[in-house]
Amino acid sequence: MQIPEVRQSSDRDDWSWVLSILDSRGFPTPKLAQSTLLIAGREGFLLGNLTQKDAAFLSYLYVENESRKKGIGSSLVSAFVELSRKHHANQIMIPGSTGNAPGYLQPGVNTETEKDALQLFYRHGFIEIGDVCSMQRALADRIDIPHNKDWEICHPSSEDQEALADAIAHSVPGEWNTVFKERFELNPQQILIAKNHQLIGAYSTWLDGRFGPIGVRPEYRGKGLGRLLLAHSLERMREQGSARAWFSWSDSENLRFYEGFGFSVTKSFKRLKLDL
Repeated sequence: MQIPEVRQSSDRDDWSWVLSILDSRGFPTPKLAQSTLLIAGREGFLLGNLTQKDAAFLSYLYVENESRKKGIGSSLVSAFVELSRKHHANQIMIPGSTGNAPGYLQPGVNTETEKDALQLFYRHGFIEIGDVCSMQRALADRIDIPHNKDWEICHPSSEDQEALADAIAHSVPGEWNTVFKERFELNPQQILIAKNHQLIGAYSTWLDGRFGPIGVRPEYRGKGLGRLLLAHSLERMREQGSARAWFSWSDSENLRFYEGFGFSVTKSFKRLKLDL
């Protein structure tokens, strides 16, 4: 079998095909305006991002079932590696890191359903940099709220925007500030902040049952503030009608934190990188 030529594409028909595949796999409409598309006929594609100076990001690799184990996936990865080198990237990350994963679709390579893809990346020299999981919990019962007199838990007002941006910048710099700006414009009732006078120590948001992100300023971590805000957030979600709370990305070090709130793992992933 001759492997289809791998080419970079901005063709509308190619993108329509890619988006139809992503939709059939349950991905929400992603923000892919700045993504790079490599395509191998109608047999496979790779989505990546080359907008940052020193790093490239590989978002998703797809090969049609009947075309697998024929070298198409390897050709797509090789082409993206070469393209990343031409853009002077020092490394390729799958999919990135917390707060910095442009073109994000899923938090890594699924360890159950994408075993062949994982082995393919290993053969190309990628190494593991972390375990990630997706989690969920039901919201049928009222959430117990820890007692606290130091922090006011409330929805943000327009006057809180600057302090919120500062809290995000000092905890998880990257894309999260944009996420919270968009959520505030959409519905500030789906954001909570932990406030002490003018200082915001923690923040969270949710949308249609999807919880997160949640963040705590470094100087207040390990003091129960994250647990306080999470409890309030889940209860507010329940009051607003969500039957469950779920999120797609939690690093392994946060697993016990969420399990303590009744979350269970639904999917597991490997984050990878390749030094160039």
